[in-house]
Amino acid sequence: MYGQKGRLTLNVSKGDLMEIRRFNKVLVANRGEIAVRVINACRDLHISSVAVYSTEDALSLHVQLADEAVCLGAPEASDSYLNIDRIIRSAKELGVDAIHPGYGFLAENAAMADACERNDIVFIGPTALSMKAVASKQHARQLVDSLSLPTIPGLNRLVSYSDEFVAQCEAIGFPVLLKATAGGGGVGMRIVEHGDDLQAAFEAVSRESQQAFGDGGIIVEKYLANARHLEVQVLADHYGHCVHLHERDCSIQRRRQKIVEESPARLLPAGIKQSLCDTAVAIAKHINYRGAGTVEFLYSPEHQQFYFLEMNTRLQVEHGVTELVTGIDIVQWQLRLAEGEALTLAQANIPQNGHAIECRICAENPSKGFIPAIGTIEYWAAPKYQRCDSGVQSGDRISIYYDSLVAKVIACGNDFFEANRNLQTALNQSVLLGVDNNLSYLRKLISSDSWRGGGLDTQAVERNHALWSSPLSVGDRDYLLCSALAAISDNAESQPWPGQHYNPQIWQVSIAGMSLDVETRTGLNDRQTLVIDGQSFESKVFSVETVERGLVKRVDIEVNQHRFRVLCGVRGSEVFVHGDTIGALNFTLGSVGQSVVEELSSDVISSPMPAKIIAVSVSAGDQVIKGQVLLILESMKMETSIVANRDGVIAAVNISEGELVEAYTTLIELAEEK
Repeated sequence: MYGQKGRLTLNVSKGDLMEIRRFNKVLVANRGEIAVRVINACRDLHISSVAVYSTEDALSLHVQLADEAVCLGAPEASDSYLNIDRIIRSAKELGVDAIHPGYGFLAENAAMADACERNDIVFIGPTALSMKAVASKQHARQLVDSLSLPTIPGLNRLVSYSDEFVAQCEAIGFPVLLKATAGGGGVGMRIVEHGDDLQAAFEAVSRESQQAFGDGGIIVEKYLANARHLEVQVLADHYGHCVHLHERDCSIQRRRQKIVEESPARLLPAGIKQSLCDTAVAIAKHINYRGAGTVEFLYSPEHQQFYFLEMNTRLQVEHGVTELVTGIDIVQWQLRLAEGEALTLAQANIPQNGHAIECRICAENPSKGFIPAIGTIEYWAAPKYQRCDSGVQSGDRISIYYDSLVAKVIACGNDFFEANRNLQTALNQSVLLGVDNNLSYLRKLISSDSWRGGGLDTQAVERNHALWSSPLSVGDRDYLLCSALAAISDNAESQPWPGQHYNPQIWQVSIAGMSLDVETRTGLNDRQTLVIDGQSFESKVFSVETVERGLVKRVDIEVNQHRFRVLCGVRGSEVFVHGDTIGALNFTLGSVGQSVVEELSSDVISSPMPAKIIAVSVSAGDQVIKGQVLLILESMKMETSIVANRDGVIAAVNISEGELVEAYTTLIELAEEK
């Protein structure tokens, strides 16, 4: 438990109270870290938990932690985590009292809430009526307009592309933002700079929304540059009592998805903060909201004006930062309010102590536009002293079917600077080997002057991307490279892996598409000399310890009289190495292969990642120009357009719609123009 500060006894008569229905068993209709979070909250309240899972998730952590588990079906979300009938049937068969939807999937699906009510199962969230009032961005805009609160100029729900739609967008003025009317989390959003791109963006948003939320509806808003993304957490009970738990700043985003959140929001005028919180409570009360919800806003520092964005009728990914500054366990309160308890939190007594910051660790490659990554997690270690919400363990596989979130690291302190220092240490201690990830990116981000200065807006990632995604310094790269190669060279008795048994050894190393020839020479007393780009390094391995499934070793090593410890793993020709105070490095040993798409022949269009083919726009014999969209891939709920890398003629199309492909699969072959 995270504590329950600021409690009081409400003046609610017995006649006003509904009968409290204590839960014996709760089904968690989700996966990953949020399923783990809810299962742990149930355990703290002595409630049995039921996990659901797809065949892809059969060995997942949330399945192992729950008291019971049931398989919903195939990996596709529509066959499993979005299958309302199957979830309800499982809940009834297992005697479940309530269903917690987590976030995403069915969390904001009114049909799910209705289905629970029809089957006498408590939906841990708002009523379907309240959800319908704001879960659709269209209805939410109309409601807030009726309250004379500021909304962003735009259009309500659209169901088809038309000339009238194009004219309306032109009247709003480009750039515009196309958004799925259902769901959230950055899924189903596109910024459109020009009218020529409107139709393709419309179709992409509709597809993504239908796939993720079962609703392809779209609204359009004027895109506001240089705005901050702020939000207010609310809690409400069945009896009309509603409080806010202060604000969060969620402006650090990529692909319109948050990656860093903090509370309180820095450099925010006190009057604006109070108005935000009052507006959030007013909206929640107006729709008779109950449970946990979040009201989101865009704020223009230049004009000191905020605009209603949307209300999320569910638990937020970033709820942890609010828990750390208020001492209030939001998930436990969700369960208690759903049982019918009165909210015993007084607004005046809800603290906002110190500062908390969250970073989302994701399986993706920031240097390649945050392209999602899949693969096996050879080793995962959470930080030792700060909070980490995670749903994975070493040996798990990150698949193409779900989003890329691996874990959330949340640090707190007496003020921002203490919290940020604690977060830096926590990220340094976090180790994720075996799959591309954004840990190095996050470490650079929170160490940057621009982040420490505060007040960043939603364009911060684009402006700072080159700095935050920069590779390791040559010095740190070489230290990590030396550590790994010293550990896998030819002294089989003292090294974790046998190498080639001759001296010297010549290694060809590929790092992010760059090739290096490295020579290692074993000397006396187990010392080695390594030569990288003409520079010599003297190393000695003191100890090697197996830490995970025989694949990952902890190595105590000295390089040029600098002694430190690293974690090192080998998978085939791939090598992964991590040092807490240095960083992480992935590289390939042997001949340089197709490590990056750009290295392939211009006659071949290949998949940059494992993915599903959503649409193919060309056929053999078609003439294409450079930049033309050839096909669309979908991976981890996000779409990627593949374009022609030069003018030419389609020689062959090697895939079809609906097909699953691995990374570097040849999709299309180009020939010269005739």
